[in-house]
Amino acid sequence: MTRPGERAGMRALRVSAHEVRALRQLVLRPGSPFEETAFAGDDAPGAAHFGAFRGSELLAVASLLDAAHPERGAERACQVRGMASHPSVRGLGFGAAALAACIAEARARGAALVW
Repeated sequence: MTRPGERAGMRALRVSAHEVRALRQLVLRPGSPFEETAFAGDDAPGAAHFGAFRGSELLAVASLLDAAHPERGAERACQVRGMASHPSVRGLGFGAAALAACIAEARARGAALVW
């Protein structure tokens, strides 16, 4: 049986904020200095970062923050940010695996909404 965030040939694991930054730079901030890949909230208490791997190669990332939705602030919510998949694996499920790990973590926290 596979766990949330796992698919055949890939696995999603919790990683550090620093580990997600190289892929963010490649996909979300190409040409920008590495320093600009640190997002607000990356090191906040409750921030969680996930990476989808093939072997030891990190191929997709997503970050989860405790954050109220701007229009639905009363309910417990988590926000997914900084999601990126390496161009060579787009459409192969690596991004979906990182997202599934975020959603599983949000559910474990009792979030009623993931946005």
